[in-house]
Amino acid sequence: MNMKKIVIVFVLLFVLIGCQSATAVTPEPTTIAEVPTNTATSEPTATLEPTATATAVPTATNTPIPTETPEPEPTNTPRPANTPVKAKPTNTPKAEKPTPEPVGTAVSEATAVVNDDVTPIANTDELGDALEFIQDAESNAQKQDSMTMRQVVTTDASILQQIMEQTCNVIMPDQVYCQTTTTVVYGNGDPITNGNEVVQIGDQLWLREEGGEWVELSQDDLGLTDEAMGQIKLSQFMTDASWAGETTIDGRPVYALDFEMDVATYFTYLMGAEVGDTLPLDTALGGGTLWIGQDDMLVRKATIQMGFEIEGEALTVTTQAAYGDYNEPVDIPDPREELDDK
Repeated sequence: MNMKKIVIVFVLLFVLIGCQSATAVTPEPTTIAEVPTNTATSEPTATLEPTATATAVPTATNTPIPTETPEPEPTNTPRPANTPVKAKPTNTPKAEKPTPEPVGTAVSEATAVVNDDVTPIANTDELGDALEFIQDAESNAQKQDSMTMRQVVTTDASILQQIMEQTCNVIMPDQVYCQTTTTVVYGNGDPITNGNEVVQIGDQLWLREEGGEWVELSQDDLGLTDEAMGQIKLSQFMTDASWAGETTIDGRPVYALDFEMDVATYFTYLMGAEVGDTLPLDTALGGGTLWIGQDDMLVRKATIQMGFEIEGEALTVTTQAAYGDYNEPVDIPDPREELDDK
């Protein structure tokens, strides 16, 4: 049983959600030990979990202090009622992350500011089938020139917790640059942290460990199928989708759509039937929520949970991802230039 491959494929999935025509591959994270047996299995739940509440708050205005005069009390100036909140209020506490706190290049932007006041959609018939709406959003993503994805992936088992924080720049259709920091804690031990960078240009892949040099990788190094190295759409693995409501993300109106997915089919597609048959997919569960812009049909946020039972041990992987900077200039280094100079 290779739990490292399971974690790799989880990471691969969430990059592909926002840029359906691009392929992004993340190398294997810190080695995860085999998990002991006889631990009860917990089933993940696909829930819409906003990480911050974009609520209008009064803004404190500091009056200048006159010379030799005590400082007067600040006056509270209410925010105009109709002004959308486009950024997390500075005095709103951050949502707590599971212990341990990630170390290194933290990606605090990985969870977009979602208004928790989700309201029902008055007439979903006008919007049509939820799954078809997601498919249309995927097709729209293929037409964009570039985008940026930020995500936090948390893997939980009884003997460890792993938190991976990642930022990826994407140029359609096949250029990706990801910076990743992974922190693992075994039991009550100290956090173990490492970082790396990955570049994909066409069908070529390179990895640079923290402080190291670029090393070219092959598809065989990652154990992925030819299909996995090409275009993947999340909707092709969905078994159901429904309208959850509407809200805002950073002031933008969005639709929230819940979905369930066939994890077994997904893994088999990526890694081939021979490998897929060796994984504990009979008990695998998966689902989540997508937030899609009402005015631009672009994915803005995703939360996804998957769960497995491996030799009697429950393993859950939870991802929160934010997508943005569509069609903005992004930086993707070319390792070939650096290697040619040596």
